[in-house]
Amino acid sequence: MGKGNIETVDLGRAEATFSAGGERVTLKVKDGVMAEIKAGGYASLEEFAWEVSKRRDEELFDRL
Repeated sequence: MGKGNIETVDLGRAEATFSAGGERVTLKVKDGVMAEIKAGGYASLEEFAWEVSKRRDEELFDRL
């Protein structure tokens, strides 16, 4: 993608690995958050995105 420094692989799950300076971290969207997204029980996608953006990282992601 873009500058070629991001690669996407469809693994069937919302997960990303970040690396810098020889260190790596992999994060996965929590199952409960995925369930909220799939349920679609929000007035608009923008409203849901705003509410999610207010949450702490620990509420959204599991570190693998």
